[in-house]
Amino acid sequence: MKYINNDLYKDGKSSLCIGTDVLNINNLPKIIKKYIYDALINGEKIIFFTDDIFYKNIGKNFNSDEEFIRYNINIGNFKIKTYNITAFHYEYKEFIDIIDIISASKQKLKIIWDFKNVIKRAYKLETVIKCVEKIIECSKDNVSNMVYIENSGYSFNRLYRFTDLFEKLIIIDRNKEMEFRSKDEIEKAIWMLQSNSQLKYQNKNLVLFNDVFSNIPKSTDENEFKKIIMSKIKDVCDVDFCILSSSLKEQENIIAMDSYYGISKKHKYYLVNDAEIIKYINKSNQIISRDNVDILLNLSEVVDSKLADKFKLMGIVSYMAIAVEYYDIAKGVIWIGRYENNRELSKNNIEHLKSICKTAFYLIQEQKRFCDMQNRLIQNEKLKAMGEMAAGITHDINNILTPILGSVQLLKDTVQEKENLKLLSVIEICAYDGMNITNKVKKLTKKYNDDDFQTFSIDGAIKDAIDLTKSKWLTESVFKGIKINIIKSLKSNEIVKGNITEIREVFINIITNAVDAMPKGGTIEVITKNKDNRVIIEIRDNGMGMNIDIQKRIFEPFFTTKGNNGSGLGLSISYNIILSHSGSMKIESEENVGTSFIVKLPICENMVKNYDEISRNVIEFQGNVLIIDDQEQVRNVVASMIKSIAKCKIKTCGCEDLDSELNRRKYDIIVCDFTMPIINGLQVAQKIKEINKHIYFCLMTGWVGSFDDQEMDNVDFVLNKPINKDSLKQMFFDYKASF
Repeated sequence: MKYINNDLYKDGKSSLCIGTDVLNINNLPKIIKKYIYDALINGEKIIFFTDDIFYKNIGKNFNSDEEFIRYNINIGNFKIKTYNITAFHYEYKEFIDIIDIISASKQKLKIIWDFKNVIKRAYKLETVIKCVEKIIECSKDNVSNMVYIENSGYSFNRLYRFTDLFEKLIIIDRNKEMEFRSKDEIEKAIWMLQSNSQLKYQNKNLVLFNDVFSNIPKSTDENEFKKIIMSKIKDVCDVDFCILSSSLKEQENIIAMDSYYGISKKHKYYLVNDAEIIKYINKSNQIISRDNVDILLNLSEVVDSKLADKFKLMGIVSYMAIAVEYYDIAKGVIWIGRYENNRELSKNNIEHLKSICKTAFYLIQEQKRFCDMQNRLIQNEKLKAMGEMAAGITHDINNILTPILGSVQLLKDTVQEKENLKLLSVIEICAYDGMNITNKVKKLTKKYNDDDFQTFSIDGAIKDAIDLTKSKWLTESVFKGIKINIIKSLKSNEIVKGNITEIREVFINIITNAVDAMPKGGTIEVITKNKDNRVIIEIRDNGMGMNIDIQKRIFEPFFTTKGNNGSGLGLSISYNIILSHSGSMKIESEENVGTSFIVKLPICENMVKNYDEISRNVIEFQGNVLIIDDQEQVRNVVASMIKSIAKCKIKTCGCEDLDSELNRRKYDIIVCDFTMPIINGLQVAQKIKEINKHIYFCLMTGWVGSFDDQEMDNVDFVLNKPINKDSLKQMFFDYKASF
């Protein structure tokens, strides 16, 4: 190897120049400028065969000799012939015209053949090789040829065969020109060119890839994001089409076509309608995904004649299928390929193509996860808004039910006629039914009034969960034309301590999942029993069941077998709730047999006195009680109920008369509504405690929201509306215990 000098063209009639940078007719390499200048100085003719439309500016390359170049162009010593790369072929007219000139010329002639774009853009290397063979065949001793191409991702064998047509190889790299003559040197040079080309190509594409993705807004819709990514895979990998097949890991045996970009109409037709193609793709997807392997197949290498015929019908000359995955959550196969007007994919680029596709799949899944989280947040906001609306409605209903229920109970104390008592009982039952409906809304609210653990009947919590899911296992199943039965065997009768709302949520989740696992209907059994100072709750179904792999991951956050219909959080949250209550949860399942969830919770040993005992107690209280409520009918009914259970002095007032009433008398117990127009119940509590911290303050509320601990510092007891006699007795019992 040696750097080019002035004696380069004293021997050798044909040279191949390969440039690592773009050839621009406004900025020609030194070797080409010297080739032109020396020919004209020596009185030789020169022809420049190019596709560059800016050929008229060629004189600017020669600075002070620009006029000399233009003069030779004008007198015909320097001719520039242009051609169209897309129409170029072996019999192209302008090419044949120059061949005729070569054959007929008797004087010295030099020709520069600029074939860079014919190969780079039109992918016609074989055409150029045939043309060069013709050029050399027709060139006599008086003709010298220089062929210029750019360094690109050529096949080594094809490029080596091409260079073999020339007497010397010249590489132009960063303004330096190197000459290679022997076969060994040329072979080494080709390897160097290929490495350079591949690195340059990959770095350029990776930079482009990074720039594209970093500029896509996070707010982009999931499908639009996927479309952008697929289009960039097509561009960066220099392919004609891109197809993504994917699945969740727990459904890895079903890898279906997710999206595609750039496929032709006939290709799409065969993908959707041809049974053999569908079978071939599905089988390939399973093998590639299962074994984590990749496939590169060029039409010229296909042995199966039937498959080759199908490829020809679809117009595919080359394709590559790449296994992709996203942690343990999703996996798939990305198919990329080229059609018949393009060249085959090179094995030299396999690793680069794999890295691009794997990165793209990761980004698609990341965006999907982001969109899922965003949708869940939106859904949570909607549920929050609905909850607030429901809370407001519940508050109003409870305010209505309080005077109804209180009045009925007061009337029952005075009415003796059986028929009238029967009618009053009907009204009371209907009022309690209304109260139960509002209580269910409370139960659906995760936190209301306080977050402290309370004691409750585990069988009662399960009954509530069954009632709250009735629309799921009964109503929905009827609409779907299936039947789901729930069989109860609740024999625990024990009390546990905890957050009843959270425990109820656990059972709701399990029952809901059991219903989803029985798309054709079935039976859900709910069983409670006691063992070793623990309550054992078993909820089992005879649905689809689960395999071992799913059972291992069922309590993982975001793991779901329901696809887009599940968040993957229900059972994970339920599992953590049970753990926080010092309990345990496990699963037993068998595919096509069913699933059992087994929950164990500790039995509460230190039970508080239950409400039945409270209701039997005689209230021995003769102090002063003030009832504060902005609704006159509510405060009057509450006052009347207190008179019926305790011999005490009672006054009532609205919030507008509060200050004067507090200055007029001293009170032992003050019962105040929370929601009032001028001042709320917590503000009243603070004011009363400032007057006398020993006054017992009871807050009445029909609100289902939650109070902060700090806000409740001045509150001694909470009465949840609708209020009845038993709840008022509980208040007096607590007053006696506290004071």
